[in-house]
Amino acid sequence: MSPRLLTLLGAYLALATAHCTFPSYNTPPPGGGGGGGAGAGATAGSGAANLGGDEPSLAGQGAAPEVGGTAAVGGTSEQGGTDTAGGSPECAPEQWPVDRCEGGCLHRFPDHCYDGKTSADELNVDCGGSCQRCTNEPCSRGSDCLSGNCALDVSGSASCYAPLTIDFTMHERNSVVGSTAWSITLTNSEPVGGQAFKFSDLKLRYYFDRSGITEPLLVRATQSNLTLMNGQARSLPETSWTIERVESLPDAAYDAYVEVGFGDAGQLFPGDRIDLYQQMLTGDPAASSFDQRANYSFTDQTDSAWNHVTVFDAEQLVWGLEPRPANPRACFVRAVNLNGPALVVGGHDFQSAAQAGVVTSGTGVSQGGAPFPVVNGSLATMLQTATRLQGGDELSLPVDNGTYLAYVYATSPSNDATASVFTLQGVEPDLGSKFRSQAVDGGQAWSRLGPFRLDVADGKLTLGVTSGAASFTGIELWYPD
Repeated sequence: MSPRLLTLLGAYLALATAHCTFPSYNTPPPGGGGGGGAGAGATAGSGAANLGGDEPSLAGQGAAPEVGGTAAVGGTSEQGGTDTAGGSPECAPEQWPVDRCEGGCLHRFPDHCYDGKTSADELNVDCGGSCQRCTNEPCSRGSDCLSGNCALDVSGSASCYAPLTIDFTMHERNSVVGSTAWSITLTNSEPVGGQAFKFSDLKLRYYFDRSGITEPLLVRATQSNLTLMNGQARSLPETSWTIERVESLPDAAYDAYVEVGFGDAGQLFPGDRIDLYQQMLTGDPAASSFDQRANYSFTDQTDSAWNHVTVFDAEQLVWGLEPRPANPRACFVRAVNLNGPALVVGGHDFQSAAQAGVVTSGTGVSQGGAPFPVVNGSLATMLQTATRLQGGDELSLPVDNGTYLAYVYATSPSNDATASVFTLQGVEPDLGSKFRSQAVDGGQAWSRLGPFRLDVADGKLTLGVTSGAASFTGIELWYPD
């Protein structure tokens, strides 16, 4: 019987997670559907692993390795999930505004779990012991591993078994570059008859730093191809590349990541692989650059089994080490469509400008052309109208006094020679305050800029432009944790 006709006999149990974190807006390719979404996990075939004891298991030839240990395949509870181990001394009461955001216990790993060394009770660099579970490093028991499987090879050495593996190559290896590019090969390393993974459940993340760059960040020259175990190959046209920005904090290893998702039907079967190529540019490569030495996912190695690129299956981490998250329990407050109707974007209600009481000296504009990166639905609708601010213009939004994280949507169909500079509460943000309007592929480049931390003490949020001109389509406000 063909391995592709084997069906799974059971489903892996996944840790339940509470999502109070920033939403990711998938950007599907032109003419395609949405990006990856959560769905039912793949099931295991006749070679399915049995949840077993804590001793390493022998990975025999032609058979799926047994799963040793009690560890569930899953992401860290620090990434917005609940600590299912019954609590932790680090889960202090009132560690986020419980009157505003969802309650519960959020486990945070100790500082030594992010120092890039094997320290304290770690088995390997930043994994094992009280830290995240290891991916493919040496182990002593199943509970040391993300997969729950500490497997022996024929030589008797034990290491964590990874059903999905990554080979990563950085093509731009200079320290400072205006554009960067990399290749990723994602392989289903299960034996014949082992677990298959739905394309739509898979997500990959490359983490980087935005310091000193001009927005909008542009994803270009993307390629996504599937090669089957028998050598047959085809493209995966429903692949999406999304840039998600998070708050820049002094001790954080990243403030943005590129997430790759797959909208194609079907599954990644044992022996199959996906080959990806990705290029990313700053909004003004001649005048602003990435400092790649600050990028968590950067490496100068070629074809490296690199664990600073992560892979998720149905929202659960299955490969890699996640960097320390910024504001993992931030929660949504309100949002405004600055020159259009009330609508719902990413599951959140956006008020119209009139409903929100927006006051502006700017000009309302309607913008033709498709947004780039490509989006559909209500977000695309919002990006078609904007309030354009030029040097000296501002808009204000009545809000309750307090501390917020603000996202600002900026876009324009024009090509500006230089970047505009904007302010929030009269102050230019330290990161991401420059936006160079530009037309891309017959449409308009856009970005969801931020998040910017700001304090409101006079009952209003103020967005202004000090030089140049930019069009703003929406504002989101979140409470930080």
